[in-house]
Order: sequence, then C-alpha cells, then structure tokens
Amino acid sequence: MPNADEQATMKNINPVLWKLGGPIGNFISILGAFFLLRDIACGATKLSWYLWGGWLTLIGVTLLILLTHAWADERYPGFLIARLCITGGILIGIVVLIFPGGLLLAKTC
Repeated sequence: MPNADEQATMKNINPVLWKLGGPIGNFISILGAFFLLRDIACGATKLSWYLWGGWLTLIGVTLLILLTHAWADERYPGFLIARLCITGGILIGIVVLIFPGGLLLAKTC
C-alpha cells in the first residue's frame, strides 16, 4: 500500500499540499461557517452570504474533497476528520436553519 507521499506523487499533487490540505480546508470551512452564522443572525442580505459565508465554506470543502481526496481515500490520515467535519457542518447548518438559535449572534452585529 503506497504511503501518503507516494499517493500524492501518483496523483500529481505536491506532497506538502496533500498533507496540509485537510487542516487548511477545515480551517477555511469553519471560518466560512462562522461568517454564515453571523450573516444569518444579523439578517444579512443574500449578497453578503455569497461573499463571505458561502464562498469561504465552498472553498474549504473543495480543498477537503479535491485536494486531499480525503472523502474517497480511506488510507488518508485525515479521512475520518474530513468526514466528521463535513457531516458536522451539514448537521449544524440544518440545526441553525430549523432552530434559529443563531439569532443570539445578532448581538454582535
């Protein structure tokens, strides 16, 4: 079974990016989620959602899935963390939309 560096080389991905892509993607996704929660709580317009929360979350999840291949490759060390973060982000998004507890963040507006 090839190690992470060999997998990255086979897929023409820089080994450093291969290893750092998961944490970087997670950070950007979480940052995007915070912007998204703030925008929902503050009753922001659709435009601001696309500029902040939406784009940052999309970029972060794209890094997780495409750069690291963590979603599909169980041999990647960040596989479980990536799945938990993506699943957790979806569940948190649903909870925030169904139970608008995010309105408490409106105090920071």
